[in-house]
Amino acid sequence: MIVVWVGCRELLVVDRDPWALTLYRLESDKITQIGQSTLDDSRIPTSNVVPMPFRLLARDGGHKIEVVHQSTDEQWLVSSQ
Repeated sequence: MIVVWVGCRELLVVDRDPWALTLYRLESDKITQIGQSTLDDSRIPTSNVVPMPFRLLARDGGHKIEVVHQSTDEQWLVSSQ
């Protein structure tokens, strides 16, 4: 995979084999992995750009990405299909 960061502060990668969400951040001209959520380890990487953490879940026979707004506690499940 080749990633070019042009005016981008963060990048959320959705990997499907094996399933994982990985959040990267550009800090001091260096790309840093901030966190990763997998089906076995549902840590919650939180973005500095948008006020939302992301978590990978197994739901309804598939995989979903849970997004929660930190200020309002609104929640969304995004299908990975």
